[in-house]
Amino acid sequence: MVASDPDYTKPLAAMRDRDNDGIPDDSDPDIDGDGIPNAQDPDSNGDGIPDSQQDHDGDGMLLNSLIILL
Repeated sequence: MVASDPDYTKPLAAMRDRDNDGIPDDSDPDIDGDGIPNAQDPDSNGDGIPDSQQDHDGDGMLLNSLIILL
């Protein structure tokens, strides 16, 4: 195995490289390759949906959503 070989000990999601820059997303400071560092990018994964409106836990609700039942 050479340094450029994929690390097959990591899960496939950890080896994903969305912007094809050779840096796996879990280590990439700019996952979508738009030139804006993830920490400052409102849409860091480049899917067109602002990160603040993502359903990060898969519960069907957006991150900033709140339902109040009366």
